[in-house]
Amino acid sequence: MVESITPPKQLRDSHEFASLLAVVGFACFWAWIAVIILGGPFGSMGGLDSFDKLLVRFVALAAFAAVQYVTYKWMVGRLTSATSSRLLPLFVLALAIPVPAISSGGSIPSSIALAVGILAWLCAGVSAGILMLLWGNIWSTLDGDQADNRTSAIILAVSALFVPVLCLFLVFAPKGIALVAGYALYVASTVLFVICSSRLPTPTQIDAETSLRRLKLYSRSRFTPITAGVALGIVLGISVGTFGSEDSFVLLLVAIAFGSIAAGAVLVMHKQVPKISSVERITFPVLGAGLLLLPFVSGGGRWLVVLVILADLIAYLIFHWNVLVALSYRYHVLPIYHFAQGEVSPLGGLAAGWGVETILAGLGIPSSGSILATSLILVFVLIVEPAFVPYTSDKTVELTDRSDRPKKTLTDESGGYWRKRCARVSEDHGLTPRENEVFVLLARGRNTEVISRELFISTHTVKTHVYRIYRKLNVGTQQELINTVEHTRLDE
Repeated sequence: MVESITPPKQLRDSHEFASLLAVVGFACFWAWIAVIILGGPFGSMGGLDSFDKLLVRFVALAAFAAVQYVTYKWMVGRLTSATSSRLLPLFVLALAIPVPAISSGGSIPSSIALAVGILAWLCAGVSAGILMLLWGNIWSTLDGDQADNRTSAIILAVSALFVPVLCLFLVFAPKGIALVAGYALYVASTVLFVICSSRLPTPTQIDAETSLRRLKLYSRSRFTPITAGVALGIVLGISVGTFGSEDSFVLLLVAIAFGSIAAGAVLVMHKQVPKISSVERITFPVLGAGLLLLPFVSGGGRWLVVLVILADLIAYLIFHWNVLVALSYRYHVLPIYHFAQGEVSPLGGLAAGWGVETILAGLGIPSSGSILATSLILVFVLIVEPAFVPYTSDKTVELTDRSDRPKKTLTDESGGYWRKRCARVSEDHGLTPRENEVFVLLARGRNTEVISRELFISTHTVKTHVYRIYRKLNVGTQQELINTVEHTRLDE
């Protein structure tokens, strides 16, 4: 029986509203991360020397990365189901309270300052890690039908551009006000996550175990994002040791602005998101050149080189996030697991790079010697790495598409002429890749439930796609859509 489906317009309006909230919330979240890592209002903690301040932030970064790994490996089905719980956001907010608390508490006796700082920053890292996974889940659901083109990628770039805007106030505001504003950013990101998650469908029809099995085929080589993370951690550590926490905080804000603008400019000039391998061919030579210059410049020259390196790495990470969004949507995995797996590499590398600078500071090695040693090691890795462990994201995507999908799907039942007619209609009316998948199944007479099971997406998402397809084809029912395909001529 042919089904008539006309989703109401408010579905699309609600989706666009959630997009706006997601941009603001994601920016608030990353502004909080920038604040707790490089200081800002949390930079001066009584009772801790420079080495201890590096150490407590290393604990936060390590906890941040560990949450991604634990979620991917062991928390099967638990965190995703908890996204709708009202208790999880409260738990995340409570874990982050100790950081502003100890920062506003004045001087702490040196005998307990380090222990208190480690505990506080450990809680901050865990809470940030959980919230990042939840936001990754939102981003992988949001605008998922456009994950292969530049729309959702530009939204991500814009969210990153908002981060320095939100942080500028924290740089110049009095410490008391900045402390309140810094934590308020984190609260806002959590609240907006709750609102977005209630407005977007959850991919409950995707099995967690199947998702983890499919993830084993993704990103077999993780060394490139690990290297980017290590470079980011080392350069941030060098910046703190050379310019101090406050100046490094300003430097990072400027780098985030330039990196997001650069990524956005590339996306605007191209019709779709470039392949990550193409991005690496530009970003990694720039990174290598900057690392070679870094030990031999000082003053304003060093500030400029660090700025270029950080902006280059920020642009790379924006494209890396877009790869995670696109793959989780296109290959039907629970996005929270894919995001966790994908972020283990750069966040683990960031913690490792920061840890190297922490150890060097603890050993009392002069900054000039540590900069030269770490820069040369990173350059060597950048040169040797592609020869042995090339980043094979594009190849693994093709491997997954061939090996993990069923050998025969509902769309394969149609004959050659029918497929050509569907392709002609899809091309003439500008359907997106996901809309085309839904369109072919509609043309074969499948209903909402069948399409939902076949493509591993919720019925809400199917109805949204059907609504957009009907608008583009100017039809009102599924039968009219089938008639359009049947009456399509293949000859010029």
